[in-house]
Amino acid sequence: MIKAMTFFLTVMAGLAAVAVGQEVLAHASFDEEEEAAAPGSPAPEATVLNRSAPLVAPPVPEPRDDQDGLPAKEEARLGTNPHAADSDGDGYADDVEVRRGYNPLIASPRDKIDFSRLRFEHLAPSTQLAVTDVRLELKVGEEAVVVTGAGPAETLVTLLVYSEVPQVVIESTDITGRFRMVLPAMPALGEHRVVAAVTDAAGQPTMVSRPFSFTRTAEAIVVPPITTSAAVEEQSSSSASRPRVWQWFSRVAAFVRGLIQRLV
Repeated sequence: MIKAMTFFLTVMAGLAAVAVGQEVLAHASFDEEEEAAAPGSPAPEATVLNRSAPLVAPPVPEPRDDQDGLPAKEEARLGTNPHAADSDGDGYADDVEVRRGYNPLIASPRDKIDFSRLRFEHLAPSTQLAVTDVRLELKVGEEAVVVTGAGPAETLVTLLVYSEVPQVVIESTDITGRFRMVLPAMPALGEHRVVAAVTDAAGQPTMVSRPFSFTRTAEAIVVPPITTSAAVEEQSSSSASRPRVWQWFSRVAAFVRGLIQRLV
């Protein structure tokens, strides 16, 4: 036991000596640097590890797009030329054509998209795209209808308003996936339906939202309470699980009562 304690103390003393030596050397080198950097003394020569090693420039990130306003991922999705601002060569930038409802891959004048022919029956509503609200806002002294929603980040979204006079608005979501669009005209009094869609270059939908209904009255925009299918499924599953949970608690209570009676 005494030998083990002696060995342990010897090892600890050795480690302490090494630590003290390192601290002394560190202070000495620090003092030397202070003397070298004193006013009036020449600056020390820089140490070059390898003079023959070639200088390597930092990597330069490649440009995201061709300055036509479309992000690189939208260029790939739409099939436009990422190295040309005007893919079809008709004098209009790709981003301008898409936002105005034209096909950026077909030269004018035969490139206007007819959104009235769009069909969504073959697509199930996507959980990644949704219209969340329709409201009135004051714009330059006049009321305007504003539609907000969410979708994939930095993606062009086509908003279709079905009413007596259909309206189409195309804007991009921001980096968080939110969009905010102002309808170009005030909808007539009555019920209306809004659908958000992500389309290809030809205007064919590849992703659609659930229809969002609203009613315009003389005073306001009325949005009915929305009960999503997810909420309905959650409510039904919760209701279905209540009897099972109650049965489980009843069995546990019965077991505890029987155990207490045996102990008593």
